[in-house]
Amino acid sequence: MNSQINKRFFGILIFLIAQLEGRCQHQDYQEKFEYTVNLLQEKRRVSDEILISLIPRNDAEFKSYYGFYLDPEWKNGWDEIDKKIGGKVYQGKEPFFTDIMNMSAFVHRDSVDEEFLTDFYYDIDFVIENNNDYFCKIYPTLEPETKKSMADWMELYCE
Repeated sequence: MNSQINKRFFGILIFLIAQLEGRCQHQDYQEKFEYTVNLLQEKRRVSDEILISLIPRNDAEFKSYYGFYLDPEWKNGWDEIDKKIGGKVYQGKEPFFTDIMNMSAFVHRDSVDEEFLTDFYYDIDFVIENNNDYFCKIYPTLEPETKKSMADWMELYCE
């Protein structure tokens, strides 16, 4: 009986810790985003490390990222950050290129508006078309869900 109670207790404890961790990641991401927008508004330099940290790596970060896109108060800041990250991706710069490819897995999971989706996949298509050798090289290293979403491009550009 005691072992059942302990298992339940630990199960609930693990669940609560996971929930808190997700909230902390969400909050940390928002703080980094707001900090970066402030740097840009002050015309200060934003390092590649900061920009890389703003490429969503999980569902919680993508929800925050997309939330900033939708929020009129943050839209200009989002556009600035998107332009800076996009410039690095267009140049085929690592790890920007791979991280953006992996981000496509989160875009599929969430409900996003048509404009965002169209722009995102237009940009992905442009980047892959102009860096197809590099795309083919990194394709095997992408996350499994990303590979699924990139399969059409892989068939088109890679042998």
